[in-house]
Amino acid sequence: MSSPSKPHQEPVSTSQAPMELRELAQIELKRRLLLTELAEVERHRRQLSLEIELKGIPIPWLTRS
Repeated sequence: MSSPSKPHQEPVSTSQAPMELRELAQIELKRRLLLTELAEVERHRRQLSLEIELKGIPIPWLTRS
């Protein structure tokens, strides 16, 4: 009785596709993290700008002489 033939499979460690997919996934996760952090920074900037405007705090580098 012969064993069923299996298609040739390249080991994962030598295959380029899985490594590239992992790298792309890491890049995508990093991009999402950075976008989340950027949104948080933008939210803080808007909040501070509103507080400055409401309190009438002069900002020398923003006011023109």
